[in-house]
Amino acid sequence: MQKFLQAHVETVQYINQNLPDAEKVANTQLKKLTGKALSSKAIDGSFKRLDITYDPLATTLFKSADNAYALGFLGHSKPDLSNIFSLDILNNVLSSKGLQKVAAS
Repeated sequence: MQKFLQAHVETVQYINQNLPDAEKVANTQLKKLTGKALSSKAIDGSFKRLDITYDPLATTLFKSADNAYALGFLGHSKPDLSNIFSLDILNNVLSSKGLQKVAAS
């Protein structure tokens, strides 16, 4: 798992530091998968609206779960998500790279 997370963090860093190249790679893969690439304007606009991150953004999961529970999708009792994330390995990887740790809540 540590090697996977190291590669993931490095990939995220590469994308964020080399956005034009990342856009080209993504568009090339889209063309391979669908037979058609996006226009430069479309792919550039799409990437400007993305936040490429290794942070699992735990608070967004909790908010989504709260909303789903409020709408009746999660049964009669609110689920306990307090231990849903284990970020120890990711935070070790981040620390080894001098990056800020991420939070589980």
